[in-house]
Amino acid sequence: MVAADTDVSQPLRGFVIPRSHVAAAAWIAHMEWLTDPSAEPGKRNAGVDRSRVFLPDFTGYEGRWDLLEQPTTEAPVLLPSRFHDLAKLDRVGLPPEHPWHDELPEW
Repeated sequence: MVAADTDVSQPLRGFVIPRSHVAAAAWIAHMEWLTDPSAEPGKRNAGVDRSRVFLPDFTGYEGRWDLLEQPTTEAPVLLPSRFHDLAKLDRVGLPPEHPWHDELPEW
């Protein structure tokens, strides 16, 4: 992924993020938002296809060109630790088809 600043004089930022990591981040961020107990009932109903993950959640992957040299299943998970905690919650979790659904990797 590439991040482009709105100030075009700033350099582009490159991120190497395995697809399963992006999918987990998108699901976790969305489900946490969707099922937030402090949200007013009935006000949040967007599907996971409308998920938003923000740049700070991926900073661990910035410049990690070394990740291109190994299988994605061996890539370290560099997502924020709060995502790991959220994924363990019944209200958030991960979709059944995600490779981490049955067992979360450590991060």
